[in-house]
Amino acid sequence: MSRNTIRLILVVGTLSIIGILLIQAYWVIKNYELKEKEFDLTVRLSLKNVAENILKYNHNSSPLVDPVAEISPDFFTVKVNDKIDSNLLGGLLRNEFLKEGIKTDIFYSIYDCMGKRIDVTGMVCFDSTSTCTATVTGNLPHWNYDNFYFSVYFPEREKVLLSGMKLWLISTIVLIVLIIFFAYVLFVVFQQKRLSEIQKDFINNMTHEFRTPISTILISCEVLKDSKIIDNPQRLNSYAAIIERQAHRLNQHVERVLQMAKIDKGNIQLKHEQINIHDLLLEALSKLNSSGNNESLTIEYNFLAENPIFMGDRLHLLNIVFNLLDNAVKYCEKDPKVIVTTEENNSDIVIRLADNGIGIALEYQKKIFEKFFRVPNGNVHNVKGFGLGLNYVKNIVKAHNGHIELKSQIEKGSIFTVTLPRNK
Repeated sequence: MSRNTIRLILVVGTLSIIGILLIQAYWVIKNYELKEKEFDLTVRLSLKNVAENILKYNHNSSPLVDPVAEISPDFFTVKVNDKIDSNLLGGLLRNEFLKEGIKTDIFYSIYDCMGKRIDVTGMVCFDSTSTCTATVTGNLPHWNYDNFYFSVYFPEREKVLLSGMKLWLISTIVLIVLIIFFAYVLFVVFQQKRLSEIQKDFINNMTHEFRTPISTILISCEVLKDSKIIDNPQRLNSYAAIIERQAHRLNQHVERVLQMAKIDKGNIQLKHEQINIHDLLLEALSKLNSSGNNESLTIEYNFLAENPIFMGDRLHLLNIVFNLLDNAVKYCEKDPKVIVTTEENNSDIVIRLADNGIGIALEYQKKIFEKFFRVPNGNVHNVKGFGLGLNYVKNIVKAHNGHIELKSQIEKGSIFTVTLPRNK
């Protein structure tokens, strides 16, 4: 499956998921608005019936014209042209709302316009096992004409509305779970495809990296089998040196793979010993010389650290410096030059390697330390490798409680800064 096809599937799948979520959200909101209207209408009708029953109880035949006023979605006032008995009001409220199937606590107040005061307050509780506790948010309105009215407040209005939407809420939760599961499956599929591509690239690169030195060694061995070569010691030594360099190269590849296997298993065992960082840097250069990869390499040393002694693992630290120097040589289109600087920063020792290589684009600088990652464009394709070196460097630095930073510009080179805290 091509990359464009995968991207198309990803885009279509993402847009489909967003569309489904938007449609679901739209219908949930519409259903909630419908429940609000239904609750409002039911409350108005029930409160009007309560007001009419109060007048019947008082033998008052005065007509009621639009007695219910909605002050807020959970607060209503009801005009009654007569005195209101608090016990009667509580019973009527309970009966009317039970008829409509609304079982939510109601806080009510009776306002006496003759005395300009709130005469009585009370609660109607539908759950006998709970204690009604609620307060009215805000003040009761003061009307400009004399009348008797009562107010009702629903402290759990939102709970009532949501309880009527259980099916919608459950379906929404199920939909979200399914979308999360689908996204996870999609992630796993693409991750597996990426790992498959990485594995394929790794095998191809490893095959090439092993085949080249092996072929060189085989050719050199064929030459050495010639009996006449004994008469030419210079040529004999030359081919023996070739075999030695290629054997070192093979050994480095094998060691690199084995080191990463140990890191993956969490089997990094550091052997702490006293190290002179300056001597270590010179040793890394000597190791690079023996590999035959630095014919035109120029190294400038700025050893500014007054105390270069560090407690760490000599072998692993030597390897990370070698990897950084080796990359500086391989990823350079001209004569490679590396400026190696050591500094002291409080209790830390800092190693900085600046090269004049091809540089790394900003978009890849955070990924460059990932295992198997190799910059996909430009001259990087001309250099074979496993994509393990910088990941190994980062893990070893981290194992020493340090950190590594990268600054790079295309065609201007890269600067790797390794900061190692001293082991007190």
